[in-house]
Amino acid sequence: MTTLDKEMPWMASTAEYAWSARRRSGCDGHPGFRLPPVIVDGLPGIGKTHWARRLD
Repeated sequence: MTTLDKEMPWMASTAEYAWSARRRSGCDGHPGFRLPPVIVDGLPGIGKTHWARRLD
């Protein structure tokens, strides 16, 4: 479990989607992290932007 998962457990399914995309892009030989377009939906203030900025 990453620090980000511990900070925001409610974003777990979104995080899993992102990490799966990261693994796929590595397996496909892409020279970086490729995340397909995704819409993160939720109420204001739950940490969507914070999570996206911390994703690295």
